[in-house]
Amino acid sequence: MGKIRELGKGTVKGTAIFVMAFLFAVFFYLFCSGFFNYRDAAFLYSTESFPVIGLLCVTAVLFFLLLYKITGDILRRCKKEALKIICLCLVVIALAVQFYFLFYVRSYYKWDSGFVIGAAASLAEKGEVAEEAFYYMSVYPNQNTFVLITAALVKIGNLLGINAADRSLLFNLFNTFCLDLSVFLVIPIIKKIRPGLAGWELSRILFILLCNPFLYVGVSYYYTITLSLPLSQGFLYLMLSIFGKELSLKGEREKEGMESGKVKKYDRKRQILKMILAGVLLGAGYELRATAVIFGIGTLFTGVFMLTEGKCKKRGSFVLVLCIMTAAAVLTASSLSSFQKNYVGIDTKDTAFPASHWVMMSLTMPGSHNGEDEAYTASFPTGEQKEEAVKARIKEKLSAMDLKDYLLLIKTKVKNTFGTGMNGYTTFLADALRTDGIYEWVFGSRRDAAVLWHQGYHLFMMLGILLALGRFIYGAVREKEIEFPIFLQALILLGAVLFYVLWEASEQYSVPFMMLMCSLGLTGYLDAERHPGAEGQLNAEGYLDAEGQNKEKDASKMRRMLWPILSFGAAAFILILGICRYGTVTEAVRPWSHPAAVQILANRSYPVDDGVKLVQRLKLSEPFNHLVIQWRNPAKEDSTAVYRLCLIEESSGKIVFEEEIRAAGTPYNGAGIYDFEEVIPKDPAYELCVEKTGGDPEDDLEFVIYDMYGYQPYSAGNLYLKENGEIKKMTASLLFSVSREYEGSYMGKIKYVFFVSLLFLIFLFMGFWCKLKMVWSYRGGKRDD
Repeated sequence: MGKIRELGKGTVKGTAIFVMAFLFAVFFYLFCSGFFNYRDAAFLYSTESFPVIGLLCVTAVLFFLLLYKITGDILRRCKKEALKIICLCLVVIALAVQFYFLFYVRSYYKWDSGFVIGAAASLAEKGEVAEEAFYYMSVYPNQNTFVLITAALVKIGNLLGINAADRSLLFNLFNTFCLDLSVFLVIPIIKKIRPGLAGWELSRILFILLCNPFLYVGVSYYYTITLSLPLSQGFLYLMLSIFGKELSLKGEREKEGMESGKVKKYDRKRQILKMILAGVLLGAGYELRATAVIFGIGTLFTGVFMLTEGKCKKRGSFVLVLCIMTAAAVLTASSLSSFQKNYVGIDTKDTAFPASHWVMMSLTMPGSHNGEDEAYTASFPTGEQKEEAVKARIKEKLSAMDLKDYLLLIKTKVKNTFGTGMNGYTTFLADALRTDGIYEWVFGSRRDAAVLWHQGYHLFMMLGILLALGRFIYGAVREKEIEFPIFLQALILLGAVLFYVLWEASEQYSVPFMMLMCSLGLTGYLDAERHPGAEGQLNAEGYLDAEGQNKEKDASKMRRMLWPILSFGAAAFILILGICRYGTVTEAVRPWSHPAAVQILANRSYPVDDGVKLVQRLKLSEPFNHLVIQWRNPAKEDSTAVYRLCLIEESSGKIVFEEEIRAAGTPYNGAGIYDFEEVIPKDPAYELCVEKTGGDPEDDLEFVIYDMYGYQPYSAGNLYLKENGEIKKMTASLLFSVSREYEGSYMGKIKYVFFVSLLFLIFLFMGFWCKLKMVWSYRGGKRDD
């Protein structure tokens, strides 16, 4: 029996080492390729060589490494009261920046979110899903939970008197709360992994977490990927608490009286309550975002490993609580699913896409969503036919690929999902109501520095993950015990990677695992700072004992010398590159486009008849000289319709642009692209007007709009009709683009000199700080590092 137990333990340890080594290899590849995998920085990629692209990203990662070190040097000297004040100030500043993006920039939603908001508004106000959103909800019934949450927010908004145009602010506030809650849950999660952290260490963790750029640009990312974050983080915290309790029960007890029956009974009840709550969070998270099941699977595997290793005091009790968690999750998910089906009331037996549909879509390079596969699945009338057709198409796609093609597809999907730190913000949040201020430097054509910040932060966290995985492998190989809290997080992360090998992939799909990556990465840095690889032992507080400190003394000297060298090297690189690229950045003339107002969503076309004027109110505070509008021409080349298109300053009635549209000779999908003299707005209110001036009554053009009950994507102005002197307001929005097209340099000379000088001085300061720390240490000062 003992031999079987030892064999089981050896198998568990070997499996754990293999799993961690595989994940380490995957993330090491992603880490190395990530220095060249931030193509959203379009200007850099068009002007710089491949080595410079990589060196710039290295510099960004080095900035965060130095920031982590120097903040630790400063905060460890602060008293408890000062740390509290610093943390409060950090939170206030972070909220202020979030509110700036939330209320001022106000990115508007696209595609999925727009349909869900329309369906939810109709459900809340009329008791049924809007006709415009019916197809979407019947095809994607997995969005039911998202619809119910949104419907509840719509009802709250109605009670507060919030109109349809401003609902997005309420949704975004709720989204921001979910995002912030998931961020702050990282701290108690890390405390469960590494108990006994000092106050300054927790303050530094908070500071580094608040440096995450997605925390600010993501406030308008109202979608399941952000709303599900606190559920998965809460589940992870509870599981780490339960597993940690089991591990501590196996060791020595620290408090007297723990063996008493009352305390043991109280502990058992609390464990069961935690398991039930964890199951509820997992079940609700699964209904909101199906990838939450990866957290549950990772937990069950970790529990099995702990049982095999004999890490539980009472194996039967531990199996029981795992079963309770699973039962609670299944019950919660099934109850929510049943309630949602009845409440939403759409029969999706034949309309819903089978799960294999997303596997099919993922087999077309680059493995993301594509309209052709969606139209293919939707073309079959019944669920059985959809299933059979999708399976047949999967076989066709697989037979058309050889092993090399398939491996290339896998590599592309993993890189696109987990190798980029932008998390899709440049695609899904690039359209905002306000395009002045810092818009151009965060979302627009000059966003290269912001993209580099995102990627540098992402790689900084990925390096921490590699440190955590490396330490785990090192400890396991050296016959030390398996660290299950780290193993649990790594197993979930591995499950996410493997899932998107098979499923439709996109860089935004890494967001549900973003906070998990942060907690694992920061744990890696905490461990590296304590130098557990120096053969010393950790004391009760988690620090090296005297023997360990002596053994790593020589290595510490090398580290102290390395930081100033790296800092001064980065400063020199920034200065040299800044001087060499002065002309390219400040003098080379290039074509640019700056949006003044954009609405790109469309789900139908609207015919404009005789005597009807279609008017879209616009808010234009930026100069503009370019207009794009789309229409449909059912009569095609034989159409006799003639239309007048004009842009009018609302307050004065002054016509700033006027053009005639002749339908004859234009294709079914027509578009007008117009350039005119640049207009500098005096009053931001404008009207874009379309009216028929000639042609047969049956020859009408249909202008493209987005009409979704309860959702107005362009909330800065209404779309309305003028007919026989009467005004009919619509909740729809016209499809249009108003922009300023011009030629100029990437950055002005003064701004460029200031920007390069600022970066140079930052790295110079960091270098001198590290140099002074090194001198202080050599002169016998107190060692802090």
